[in-house]
Amino acid sequence: MRRPKLALTLDIIANQGAEAFYTGNLSDTIVKEIQDRGGIITKQDLEEFNV
Repeated sequence: MRRPKLALTLDIIANQGAEAFYTGNLSDTIVKEIQDRGGIITKQDLEEFNV
């Protein structure tokens, strides 16, 4: 099984760091994919997330 979107996502995070996931262009893609499937996450949710 190949998962090209997952591979690309992990590559971006590896090269650009966690900020790409939470505040970068990748976060825009993540939010759009989730919202397109009925999710309610926002870019602000990712930006304000703390571990």
